[in-house]
Amino acid sequence: MRAGSTWTHKMASGHETAMLYVRRGSVSVDGVEVPSHSVAHLSTKGETVMVKSTESGGRNILKEAFGGSEVTEFLADFLLLTGSPLEEPVAASGTMVMNNNEEVNAAGNDYQKGLMGMPWEHTISDEDWMEHVKKYPNQYATNNISNLIESKD
Repeated sequence: MRAGSTWTHKMASGHETAMLYVRRGSVSVDGVEVPSHSVAHLSTKGETVMVKSTESGGRNILKEAFGGSEVTEFLADFLLLTGSPLEEPVAASGTMVMNNNEEVNAAGNDYQKGLMGMPWEHTISDEDWMEHVKKYPNQYATNNISNLIESKD
């Protein structure tokens, strides 16, 4: 999102959980600023959520599509997650969340083996992240992202 722009999303009925993760830049929701690399837990009482891009922390240098001159803009990038209750058993340990402890332990073992890809610093650039995912693909993905990246080359 460009600085000062607004994005409005109609919340699905029945969704009882809503959170917003800001990956780059900062945004405000109901006048409350959410900085880069932060999560905001949102109320699901209303029908819409309105996100406004601010000028804090999101400065990027872009090349214009025509002319090639450098342009400085404030940009924000975020992920909105909403959902309804799972209505199934939940077991958790650390970052692993599954349906039972046996599944949690199996997921933890798979993570230790690198089958879910390898962790990365949350501050790396998009280009570095794409290289990282190519090098350490998630073995579970049906359409592995590294295959999608390679097909664009």
